[in-house]
Amino acid sequence: MAYSPEIREAAKRLYLKRWTPDEIRLDLKLPSNRIIYYWADKYGWRDLLREEEVDEAVAALSSLMEP
Repeated sequence: MAYSPEIREAAKRLYLKRWTPDEIRLDLKLPSNRIIYYWADKYGWRDLLREEEVDEAVAALSSLMEP
């Protein structure tokens, strides 16, 4: 089954908000959460989450170092 770019983008936004694949499936009325895992792997969504975590850690350390 082919999914529209709009559905995929909506899934990506929710994934990056740290929704679980099952929550995304329910919200977007997808038949299975396997497509979420597939997209996350294919389009590098997990890497985007990791980059965000690093950015948050750097910001936290910077705020600790400010006088």
